[in-house]
Amino acid sequence: MKINYFGEKISYEKLNEMIGLSSVKADIKEFISLAQLKAQSYIVDEDDYSALVHHNFDRTNDFSNGRWIRNLNERIIRKLALRLYEDENGDITKITKEDLTAVKL
Repeated sequence: MKINYFGEKISYEKLNEMIGLSSVKADIKEFISLAQLKAQSYIVDEDDYSALVHHNFDRTNDFSNGRWIRNLNERIIRKLALRLYEDENGDITKITKEDLTAVKL
């Protein structure tokens, strides 16, 4: 669908690009998803997590908001569980950079 923007018809995708809406969406997803992990008592480096969210969001065509966030966090937690299966002495609340790197798209 095209909209009239100052006399020029452009697509919603182009408008989002012009105003940086995709970046805002990634920031909102990052904030919500990080809050969800912290509410479950997980510890994660916020900068590494932010980089992962922005990286994966830029490479996805799934813009389902809550489901996208939930799926990402579940993949991270599964990687954490697999790592802890091999390392019984690991911290069950600490999400490492390796866990995050393992779920990069």
